[in-house]
Amino acid sequence: MPSDRESHKSLGRLIASISRQAQVFIRKRASKLGLGKGQFFLLKILATKEDLNQNELTGTLMIDKATTARAIKSLESKGLAIRVVDPEDRRTNRLSLTPKGKKLCAELDEISLELENRLLAGFSQKDRQCLSALLEKLVANAEKVTESD
Repeated sequence: MPSDRESHKSLGRLIASISRQAQVFIRKRASKLGLGKGQFFLLKILATKEDLNQNELTGTLMIDKATTARAIKSLESKGLAIRVVDPEDRRTNRLSLTPKGKKLCAELDEISLELENRLLAGFSQKDRQCLSALLEKLVANAEKVTESD
């Protein structure tokens, strides 16, 4: 039986390994669509939370403002997203997907679903639900950790 210290190391290693493998999968699939990995996630967020401003998007992605600005500019140049001046605060731009961007997001959803199905291959529905619940708790705890620092 591993000690608490060993199990924490193991948990961190396992989470990191899953994350790396998922990122490799996403990077390969995104590149076939002419996207970078970061653009993939930015589009996925805009598909669920349209009309975010750049600061909100930066916070959601947990990346720096310059990286967000470059990704937005690239998506705009590809005709996938547009900036619209916020009517309540003319200094702020809201981001929206174009019809082309919305169509591409349907493909991104398929990629995400394929990844999830591959990662959960061999899991029963009950196991999937249990894992999801445990991961939700882990995310909530992780958010508390970053909020307190």
